[in-house]
Amino acid sequence: MCGIENVSYNVHSLIHLAQDVQSFGHLDGYSAFRFENFMQIMKKLVRKSSFPIQQIRNRLKEKEQFTDAKNELTYINVLRNILTKYPNNYCIVNDYVLKIKHISIDIV
Repeated sequence: MCGIENVSYNVHSLIHLAQDVQSFGHLDGYSAFRFENFMQIMKKLVRKSSFPIQQIRNRLKEKEQFTDAKNELTYINVLRNILTKYPNNYCIVNDYVLKIKHISIDIV
């Protein structure tokens, strides 16, 4: 009892799938699936129905600040392991080998 009027858009699209592949090439070349899949991530960032764009921006900013704080803690933990005495007074920064002679609060 499924007439043509009851077929959903997605099922109907399957009828044209082979012809679309012949006309446009493989599906990865023109499929929006990657973007549709990303919508799930964006939907999880929205907590209520009002101001969804602002909410997404706020959640992404919060995530960015958390990442920055996490990187800063990693940096502090690395500095704790650096000493001014051999052999722990050497480190590599941007492909340069540095010899640590003095450590202060703000400057190495």
